[in-house]
Amino acid sequence: MTAGRWILLGVAATIAGLALWAVTGGDYYTKFTVVETVLKEADPDDPFAEAGFDETETIARDEFRFGLLPSGADKHAISLLTVVIPIWALCLLLAMRARRLSREPEPISSG
Repeated sequence: MTAGRWILLGVAATIAGLALWAVTGGDYYTKFTVVETVLKEADPDDPFAEAGFDETETIARDEFRFGLLPSGADKHAISLLTVVIPIWALCLLLAMRARRLSREPEPISSG
């Protein structure tokens, strides 16, 4: 493979990672549990409902969000940054090797 193709592979991996990040919610940090505050339906028998007390509740649900940055050292360590950097390092090393091999003269065979 030529050096340019290795670089193209790194670009493709970055684009795929960004697409996964966007599809899973576009959060800054990787999450496996999403905690949100939502409005809850008012109970008509609650005397405080008209006053506006306790209109929200916090819920937690299991949902994967691929983040730009890792949010911990355990399962949350996977992120766009921790996936793409090793791929780029490998692609750059292989591109430099391919470039060096393409510049080396062919050995003269004695025939």
